[in-house]
Amino acid sequence: MNRLTLLRHAKSSWNDPGLADFDRPLNKRGRRDAPMMGKRLAERNVQPDLVLCSPALRARLTAEAVIGELAGNPKWLLFDPHLYLAELSQLVSLLRGIARDRHDVLLIGHNPGLTDLANYLVDGHIANLPTCALFSVELTASDWSRLDRCQARTLFYDYPKNTTP
Repeated sequence: MNRLTLLRHAKSSWNDPGLADFDRPLNKRGRRDAPMMGKRLAERNVQPDLVLCSPALRARLTAEAVIGELAGNPKWLLFDPHLYLAELSQLVSLLRGIARDRHDVLLIGHNPGLTDLANYLVDGHIANLPTCALFSVELTASDWSRLDRCQARTLFYDYPKNTTP
């Protein structure tokens, strides 16, 4: 079985109004939450063999903090420009192209695309994945190319303000 874990980037800063959206860094809460959520992934023995990440600064900084908490580095870390503010159809297309030998994938990106993808995978009713939320599923499809609606089982859903992770 293949596992997919979605991670929305950590809370970003709006302190510099002249800064392009793509270049916004993490704020204080984001810098605190990202490693904490990395530790929660490590506690669940998540060890992705592929990390796909938006190249936006807030997503890259989230990836660095989270990966830094995992036991062992992922075999592959790819910054894909198509993930920046990607919509559901783009995310599904990207996932369907993952090589068959990748079985544990961490996807780091943005809303609303990630919330839409979570709901697509499990026919869920998640209103919004908050910043730095983790949503992990086990796919029932035999390989990534067969990914389709409602073909996953939720493993866990966690977020920084969750008091019972």
